[in-house]
This record gives sequence, C-alpha cells and structure tokens, in this order.
Amino acid sequence: MRVDDLATLFDRFLPDALNPVLCRVLGDTVPQTGNVRYVVTATGRFSGDLVSDVMNQAYNHKLDGALVVAERDVTRVVYFRRGRVVGADSNVLFDRLGRILGSKGVLSPEDVDAIVEEEETNGLAAAIARLPEDAVEWGLDRRIREITSNLFFMPRSHFVLVKGRPNLGDVPLFDFSPLELAMEGLRRYDEWRNRSKATSK
Repeated sequence: MRVDDLATLFDRFLPDALNPVLCRVLGDTVPQTGNVRYVVTATGRFSGDLVSDVMNQAYNHKLDGALVVAERDVTRVVYFRRGRVVGADSNVLFDRLGRILGSKGVLSPEDVDAIVEEEETNGLAAAIARLPEDAVEWGLDRRIREITSNLFFMPRSHFVLVKGRPNLGDVPLFDFSPLELAMEGLRRYDEWRNRSKATSK
C-alpha cells in the first residue's frame, strides 16, 4: 500500500465510516466540517490503561472537541475546551443525573424516576430545568466524575477523538483538569481491583 493510499484511508474513508456513528452519539454538540463530516484526529482500541494517556493528550494539545469511548452497547463521551474537561455524557442508565442524585439521597425514588424519564425523553437540559440549582451543580459535578472514572472499566472498547469546539446548549459547563479526573478514576479502579483480589482469596 502506498503512502498516499494510507492518507486517503485515514483522511477520508475512516472518517466517512465513523460519521454515522458519531452523528448518533454527538449530534450537534460538536460541529461538523461544512455540516458534512466530523473531524477525527485519532481513533483506535481503548482500555483502562490508556485513559490517562488520552486525557493527557487532549490536555497537552489544548483540544476543543470530544473523546468518544464505545464498548458494545455502552457509549461515554467527555467534552473538552482548550484541553480542560467541561462536560460528559453517557447512554448508561446509572450515569443518568437522576440516578446519581438518588444514590446520594438528594432525590426521592419517585423523583428519581421522573427526572430519569425526563432526561431519557427530552434530554439532559430538560431534566436540569426541573431541579434546584444546588442539586444541579452537585449532580453534574458528580456525573462528570462518574463518567470519566467509568472509562477505566471499559477494557475492550474503542475510542475516537473528535475536533471541534463543543456546544452543550443549556447544560452548564464545568472546568476540570483531565489529569485530576484520570487520577480519580485510577484510584477507584485500584480500589475495586484490590477488593476483588481480597474477595477471591
């Protein structure tokens, strides 16, 4: 295979193949070039061992864009502005804002069901609009931490780095160091692994 054939593969065919999947995951949160195709800067196999490396890469390159990680029917997204984490999303039920607030007793079981249904039906911004401001701030902070930490528990996944300044609409933006989030996720993973070893003895 010639060098220009490889360039065509990575610059055209691979992004074209990924675009329908990215459309379903990202929608209009990250702009497409000419409203036609997302700009893919990196893709490949992913595991917990690579979380810190990929997050560090986004930070060092001051990425405006998104990290998409997918494993079977699970998809998680981390959004960056100038290399800092500003938001996250997930299609996993226990990553829903209502579930996170309910797990800490902030919402009653009935309210959890209502907020989760609102998010499932009308999106995160609609769920936020039904919550008090302090619950939203705490819940979104915790949600970002949960989603990024759970990247360490996706051992046979694939990742795509997409370039483009994210627009999360009415969802408040945060300002996290990706390295801090990676360290927190690694700590949680190590705690889980140590518990598993102790249980198996």
